[in-house]
Amino acid sequence: MPRRTPHAVRWSPQTHSYEIIKNDTRDLLIPDTPAWFSWLESITSFAFYSQSGAYCTARKEAIKQSGSYWYAYRSIQRRTSKQYIGRTSEVTIARLEEVTERFQHTEASQAAEHESIPPLLEVKLHPPRLPKGLISRPELFQRLDDWQSYRLTLLSAPAGFGKSTLLNQWLSERQTSIRAVWVALDSGDNDPLRFWYTILHACQSWLQTTDDRLASLLHAASPLAFQPLSLEEIIATFLNKLASDTSGNLLVLEDYHFITNTRIHELLDFFITHLPQNMHVILLSRHEPPLPLARLRARGELNEFQATDLRFSLSETEAFLWQTASLSLPSETLEQLHERVEGWPTGLRLLSLSLQRQQTQEQIQHTISHFNGTQRQVREYFVLEVLQALPEPLQTFLLCTSILPRLHPSLCAEVSGNQESGALLEAMERTNGFLETLDDEWYRYHALFAEAMQHEARRQLGEDEIRRLYSIAARWLMEHDFQAEAIEAALKAEDYECACAFIKRYISKYLQFQAIHEYITISQWIQQLPSHYLHNSAELCLTKAMVLFFKHDEEAELRSDIQHQATELLNRAEALCQETENDAIQAQIDAFRAMLDFRFNQQELAVIYASRALEKLAETATGWRASSLMVLGVSSLQQGQLDQARGYLEQAQQQWRAVGSADAARGMSFLLAMLCIEQGKLHQAIKYYQEFEQSQGPEPINERMQAYAIASLGQTQILYEWNDQHAMQQKMQDLLGVIEQAEANIYEFLTIPIKITEARLLHLEGKTEQACSILSQLLKYWSNMQPSFSHLFHSDILVSYVQYTLLLGDTATAQYWLETFMSKQGIRALPAPDQPAAAPIQEHSTTLFNGALSDTLHEQLSLLHARILLFQGESEKVLHLLSSMLASAIEAGRIRSALQIKLLLARAYAALEQPIRARTLLQETLEAAYPEGFQRLFLDEGPALQALLRDSLPYFTSPTIRKYAHDLIQSMPCPATVVTELSPLQDSLSQQELRVLRLLSSGLSNAEIAREHIVSINTIRSQVQSIYRKLQVHNRHAASETARRLGLL
Repeated sequence: MPRRTPHAVRWSPQTHSYEIIKNDTRDLLIPDTPAWFSWLESITSFAFYSQSGAYCTARKEAIKQSGSYWYAYRSIQRRTSKQYIGRTSEVTIARLEEVTERFQHTEASQAAEHESIPPLLEVKLHPPRLPKGLISRPELFQRLDDWQSYRLTLLSAPAGFGKSTLLNQWLSERQTSIRAVWVALDSGDNDPLRFWYTILHACQSWLQTTDDRLASLLHAASPLAFQPLSLEEIIATFLNKLASDTSGNLLVLEDYHFITNTRIHELLDFFITHLPQNMHVILLSRHEPPLPLARLRARGELNEFQATDLRFSLSETEAFLWQTASLSLPSETLEQLHERVEGWPTGLRLLSLSLQRQQTQEQIQHTISHFNGTQRQVREYFVLEVLQALPEPLQTFLLCTSILPRLHPSLCAEVSGNQESGALLEAMERTNGFLETLDDEWYRYHALFAEAMQHEARRQLGEDEIRRLYSIAARWLMEHDFQAEAIEAALKAEDYECACAFIKRYISKYLQFQAIHEYITISQWIQQLPSHYLHNSAELCLTKAMVLFFKHDEEAELRSDIQHQATELLNRAEALCQETENDAIQAQIDAFRAMLDFRFNQQELAVIYASRALEKLAETATGWRASSLMVLGVSSLQQGQLDQARGYLEQAQQQWRAVGSADAARGMSFLLAMLCIEQGKLHQAIKYYQEFEQSQGPEPINERMQAYAIASLGQTQILYEWNDQHAMQQKMQDLLGVIEQAEANIYEFLTIPIKITEARLLHLEGKTEQACSILSQLLKYWSNMQPSFSHLFHSDILVSYVQYTLLLGDTATAQYWLETFMSKQGIRALPAPDQPAAAPIQEHSTTLFNGALSDTLHEQLSLLHARILLFQGESEKVLHLLSSMLASAIEAGRIRSALQIKLLLARAYAALEQPIRARTLLQETLEAAYPEGFQRLFLDEGPALQALLRDSLPYFTSPTIRKYAHDLIQSMPCPATVVTELSPLQDSLSQQELRVLRLLSSGLSNAEIAREHIVSINTIRSQVQSIYRKLQVHNRHAASETARRLGLL
């Protein structure tokens, strides 16, 4: 892309207008005019500066078979973000302002998201500095050079065999041709989220970006995410992003023997199995890791180095002694030394240090003959030859600091009491070779040396002193914001008061309910505390309950025993809060109870707890407030209280954004879009769908495409209402093009909504019978599925099918499928005109969108029933059925339903020859529908409404409403002639044959008709043949068409 565009559009505070810059010269062009759109057609890019000062670059991009689209780009700190604008006709000032504002929201969310992730000790991501005097090992280097022929390289050998040194030396010599990331693991990495966060954070440099956008993908692993992702999906996303990179990438995992978590082993196996060709993993471990190494060996995908490979050869031993100690031994002595040491690098280093102090050949021979290389002797050597040879202050320094996994001068000074710690560390690094430099400030002892010093420290200092040193280290680490390391040190110190306080501090800073990090680590910390600390801490009881929730929800649906354990912990936490009057923690408990009950479909309790939580939660408790607002919003939505639901969901979206949970905020956009359609706010619904579609993070490609598809299908529903056939076709064409590019088949996931949209398009084209055929197949498909499978779509199928079949004059089919639908829902009869509808039987639900859609569902069923009654001439029953529904629909904000109710009431009054009431309701409906552009609302009512519109047109005083009504009339097809007189054939068809004919025309098979009438299938076959003969047809389709034409249905 070009670096600079010569065109710009910017807001001028002086003139309070937008200035247009063409080829670096100010122009008088006015935005949003025909000349503006012509100018956009002629250029490919321009810069935009909004009223708030935000900026972006708009670029036109050609998409194969779809034409040109505009996209906005914005770069911050070397990371470029992209937002969809639209086609040229959609590039307005309002749209550009909206896009730049979305960039700012996204950047704020990413900043908040980054702050919610615990800091990583960056020194873990660097290999130690190489010591001087290393010998070259070309044969091993050559084997390592062949890394691209394998998936995994494994260096497996006991401590002291030079695994890290060998690999570090090789990488140092190959640094210009290989991009390597080094991760030093420790026992604290036995948490899947922490482990993969560390790896994703370390590998971020490969993507040439400075933010943690990949690592923050782990937010999507939360079960509360709108599209929860498994860790496998997150890993796959990372690998997909690297697949297009041509550079060689190496991931080095040092000290993998510390990892004991089975889940991490499984995920690493998945990671290695799916590595792209340009990436490789190298593991350094003291023993073979529990990975499927046999499979990798059989496939020739494992490059393996064991202790025998890493041992020094005789010539390497000779070179090492000369290079490190300037020792030149006789051949016989050298062979004896090599035999005793067996090529063990650390043993050789220890022995060389000893030999340097020997004066005579006899002393050298004696030292060699008594060296056996056992761990005990090595430890004794470190104590006798290294430790005791040092001044006493330095001995104390070594013993005190040996407990530290990593050394910093300030930390060492605090623990040892020696203020010259920095100088001591530098001197040790230069002299004895058992201290490794990690960066300019951090060091670590060689593993064997550290183990020996720790053993001696316990012997000399005693366990009480060791615990005291750990306690001092814990406080230094906490003061310097290494909170996880501070907690682990406090637990080793058995300073449980301090550890408990540190854990609470960690929880308050990093624990957000929507994205609890490192739940295994937190669980392990709590388990190490004596039981009374948990029993007496409301914060810890709540945290452990949350850990149970997240830990088990990652693997499977929450079970009742988990709910019981969590409830007991919450009861204890609540009792403690009452004793101490801790309203802040009590509010968090209520918020968590709300979500837990919501997940178990105990919605009344969930609403009570969420309401209580919001009364006491501080404004700064954004995560907790967001979860409670979401519970109230979704509950209100499920009960059809749309105005109330929208208020809650909009607040929840703001809170999710503030806390950095972009995925949850996007989920709110989806819910708000659906809600706005039912509220009759079509323009706002489009905006929410576009927001949902465009606010995509680095999710797996299929998840992004699914989100795009859902948003596109939602927009087609609005385009259908606007009667915009061309825009619907274009949107569907774009959608199907995106689906073709998916890495996996996501069409199956979208089959039902795509088929509904195809049926609506056919109806717009005047092919209503073909539309009914598609919808009939969907209804039969749905009738064989469990209710939870298609709960988002089945009412849409039914509503469209009943309306279309009534337009074709087929009332029997419409009534049959309405009754079938209600039976499937557990409603045993149609709502009587003088009674409220019976509540449907509810299924157990654990998902966000399942639940009792009682008011909305019954409203839809009543509207369909009313249409059938109108077709049957039962207008009085329609008035009785719908009049009481109107007020409740308006009060709850279900404006789309209210508009339909008014139209049906207007039709009923017109049929009862009450034109004034009919016109009044019709005019109210037109006035309410006009601002949002409703059309199919009117057009799908068919000829009866067309006649009412035509008769009412002279009475409309508003020119706007009159033109609106006139345009609707012009958009309606000429009324078809529906045969109402009885056909002579009806006399020849028996009543049973007429019943079979109606079921046959509705799409049922012979077997289904037989079950309906409780007769044999042969009886139905005979009756069908009789029907064919009397109608003079030869198949079902022809029989259905003839029956409709003759009015037999």
